[in-house]
Amino acid sequence: MSNFPPFVTPLAAASFDKINRTKLAAAAVSISFSGIDTNSRMFRVTSYIIMNGAGGGPSIILNNDFTALYDSQRVSAFSSSTAGSRTIATTAMVLFSQLAIDADETGLSVVYIAKQAADKKAVMLEDSAFVEDTINAFMLGGLSAMWNNVADLINRIDLVASTNMDVGTTVLLEGQFKGQPL
Repeated sequence: MSNFPPFVTPLAAASFDKINRTKLAAAAVSISFSGIDTNSRMFRVTSYIIMNGAGGGPSIILNNDFTALYDSQRVSAFSSSTAGSRTIATTAMVLFSQLAIDADETGLSVVYIAKQAADKKAVMLEDSAFVEDTINAFMLGGLSAMWNNVADLINRIDLVASTNMDVGTTVLLEGQFKGQPL
């Protein structure tokens, strides 16, 4: 008998239902998904981001909550360098491991968010990558985060950037309902 934990379906292979998809036809500083059914307890947010100006990638805000309830642990890799950081009591979950994305650069991010009950904290996991066009390099990032709200289920997810996300930016929101098998 193996000492490993029992088999768990990887999140990437889990069954999710499409909630909504947005593709920007005009540059915008935010993309919002509101009125989310609170029976959804796990989400997958897949983002293809094209930045219109320098200033870093977008952040995720849950339930329009801009209070300092987000904690995160990040790791990023660029060329032969790696770095890690931890932030606590911030007002959002910053995507792309806080790496600066300049104008016209693109990034891909997949974020999983789980909040099983209103009185539990939400946990988040992100894998991301983007191309640094100005120096022809590729960057990778990973993040685990927590939303320390213990009063609400998730009913809104926003991506908010400090500068515009450009035309063609696409975000897919998928959910998994309470009791739905992985």
